[in-house]
Amino acid sequence: KFVAGDLYDVIPLSQDKVGVFIADVSGKGVPAALLMAQTISLLRIFSRGTESPADVLAALNKELSQILEGRFVTAQYVIVDLGRRALRGACAGHPSLFYYDRGRAEVTEKLGASGPPLGLVPGASYATEEWSIGERDKIFLYTDGWTEARSRRGEEFGSARLKELFSKHRDLPAGELLEILRRQQEGFERGAPAHDDATAVMLEF
Repeated sequence: KFVAGDLYDVIPLSQDKVGVFIADVSGKGVPAALLMAQTISLLRIFSRGTESPADVLAALNKELSQILEGRFVTAQYVIVDLGRRALRGACAGHPSLFYYDRGRAEVTEKLGASGPPLGLVPGASYATEEWSIGERDKIFLYTDGWTEARSRRGEEFGSARLKELFSKHRDLPAGELLEILRRQQEGFERGAPAHDDATAVMLEF
């Protein structure tokens, strides 16, 4: 159980574009970790030469459907386009990311699942969502280990609590904000055994 099935990657695509990927392989232990490594390898192949997050997820899904054998992978893939000051992303059964729009002083959820987790439905398609970004906007991508963390009484940390904390401290630098979220989650568990892997990526523009 100390071996993770969560994964993330940051992929330079061009001088002003970068891909950001986060995913969670179902199950735990060595089998999940091996599938995690395969998923990263495939991602680095399929992300070359395309600027469509939906197409990348569809290609991953096609390949993983042949090797997962009853398992699946939830995933989000976002392309940051600094030249156009925009984000494009697609989601395969993964929790929605949090987006802080500093100009409007609001936090919203973006990239709800547009298709099933990878590996479940051969031939599944996905949709790309796009929106503009401004100075000091932030996005927070995370796996469900954050929200499914449990206290000693069995209570879940939950997405509402995580979003509330993100909103409360949204104007802090990204590194400080992520550290606060981590401490709050660990304090909530208070020494209870970890329920699942917890992985996150925080971006500030």
